Amino acid sequence: MNGIEKFLLNESENDKSFNSTYRPIKIHKEKFDDRFTIIYIKDESKDLSQNNYTIGGYLDTIDKTMYETSYELRSIIDEESIISLSNFKDLDNEFKNNVRNYIKQYSFDNKEVLKDIAFEKYEDKSDWRITNYQKGIRELFIREENPTIKLDSFYNERDIDYLDEYGKKNIFIEYLNNKDKTIKKYANLIIDSNKEELGLALHLYDDKIKYLERIKKNINNEFRDVYINKNIYESIRDETAKTLNITVKYNNKECTFKCDYSMFKRYIMDDDRKAAFYGASYEKVNQFLMENKQNPDKYRNDFDFDHISLITYGKKELYMNNNIKEKQVKERGER
Repeated sequence: MNGIEKFLLNESENDKSFNSTYRPIKIHKEKFDDRFTIIYIKDESKDLSQNNYTIGGYLDTIDKTMYETSYELRSIIDEESIISLSNFKDLDNEFKNNVRNYIKQYSFDNKEVLKDIAFEKYEDKSDWRITNYQKGIRELFIREENPTIKLDSFYNERDIDYLDEYGKKNIFIEYLNNKDKTIKKYANLIIDSNKEELGLALHLYDDKIKYLERIKKNINNEFRDVYINKNIYESIRDETAKTLNITVKYNNKECTFKCDYSMFKRYIMDDDRKAAFYGASYEKVNQFLMENKQNPDKYRNDFDFDHISLITYGKKELYMNNNIKEKQVKERGER
């Protein structure tokens, strides 16, 4: 161990001076409990105005980890030091992830009991989460190559913060001293007050799996529009273009115009079926739609995504609607 390590881990020595990158500093230690020592620092100066210490970090003497380490201390702790550097945010994320995983496993282990508790709420169908989930599944199918359903967390994870009456750092101490016990303790506090919500999440989990399977089977082309969006999204997903050239076909006539890439991609990802933005091409496209689209709207003319015949970027062809292409070939043959 080097000098700073020996000092920080030595219980019998509380004050010592060191040279940081830019200035000499004095370090003072105070034992907080059997695990943590609070590290204070100040300039090593004879100036009376420099008497105040500031917190330089929180040292876990058991795991040999320094949390929220100040710049001055980081500059004198070697990268190969036995003392590792971390922060309470990372520890907080680790703790909450473990609590979340415990609750999820509990939910699956007690699935039927929890679903029974939530049965009346689920059957009521008045909750927006029950009535609106299908759009989210369609978006998931469009955006992901191999979409999988995850169990929702219908409880407020911030509740974990409020369960600790002494402040978050005490949860951290409790967690570091006995991780399994602490995870179970706080997870069960959440579970006990959210069983109906956990049961509702399980009902929706099953419904979402069934709905995703319906989309994948696509019997009688039930989800034709979803597949159009997915095909378009996959064809333009990795482009870095600012604009795309969109060609739409109505009444056997075509119109090509420039379209903002980011905006168009967002519409496709969000399971929309049509859009009414053309940028500088507004008059041209609007006139084309007014003349060739059935039942045009005199106030807003959308181009339908299933009428897109071609998408290009420069000379690069990104997407071609094969159904429209096959129809064009057939029409030429009949002539």
